[in-house]
Amino acid sequence: MDQLNQQTSEQQQQLTTRFDSLVFETQRVLNQLAERQTRTESTVETLVDSVARLTRNAEADSIRWRETQAEIRRIWEYLLGQSRNGHGESSLKVTYITIAVTYK
Repeated sequence: MDQLNQQTSEQQQQLTTRFDSLVFETQRVLNQLAERQTRTESTVETLVDSVARLTRNAEADSIRWRETQAEIRRIWEYLLGQSRNGHGESSLKVTYITIAVTYK
């Protein structure tokens, strides 16, 4: 009977050691996952900020582009008015092309 008790005690000790090992490994893996999640959340926040900044920049660029187009239109209309007052049309076409290329 003592031998049976001894075997049972050894088996319990082995199981306890294995269980402790399992708990330790599980905790280590969960800690790694938590660290990865934290890094992922930080990366997502950075990306959200970047997209918001890029969106604002795109909106500002769009506004500037529309303003530039309006300015080109005003210059073009002025030049058309000048050509009606006797200035040559060929010079007007060259001027328009120069303006259009400059503002692209």
